[in-house]
Amino acid sequence: CNAFVLYSIYEAFPMTLMEADALSIPIIMSDCKGPSNFWKKHNARIIDINEPEKLYEAFIDVEKNKIKAINIDYLKYNQKWIDYFESTLMKGINNYRR
Repeated sequence: CNAFVLYSIYEAFPMTLMEADALSIPIIMSDCKGPSNFWKKHNARIIDINEPEKLYEAFIDVEKNKIKAINIDYLKYNQKWIDYFESTLMKGINNYRR
């Protein structure tokens, strides 16, 4: 498989994107409501659903090795949010105690 393509108008947060990333498969996806904000931050190829020629261009870029796998470090990403949650929780507890 050269790339994973998610071409839809709306998605919640499909596990298939993370699975493709975990397998080091480049991701091409439409700019759908839901997951695209997360994937934009991680340099996935995001294309406008109303411009199908961009999908074709993305396929060409895959063949030319211009679209790379993202390879997110999910342990590091999760730890970042655990730390954020814990610090926010502690701030709330400390403010409550005052």
